[in-house]
Amino acid sequence: MKKLDTEINDTSVVTNLTEKINNEISELEIQTLESESMGWVYLSEGAYTHEGSNKSGVIQVVGIAQPSMSESNILWLF
Repeated sequence: MKKLDTEINDTSVVTNLTEKINNEISELEIQTLESESMGWVYLSEGAYTHEGSNKSGVIQVVGIAQPSMSESNILWLF
């Protein structure tokens, strides 16, 4: 009986991990789509760029992008 209980628990753990991974992937895909819909351009994993209306030629490198930065040229690394 213990072996059967262990197999059921192992199956539950695998199922829970699979669901968690799928949810995380879905959340990442949603965040990517949201970023791109706001004008952020995907460069590579963890890097986006945004061209603002400010044509100063200056690019700010940030770890957290804020809505107030929409006028600036931004390189967002996370």
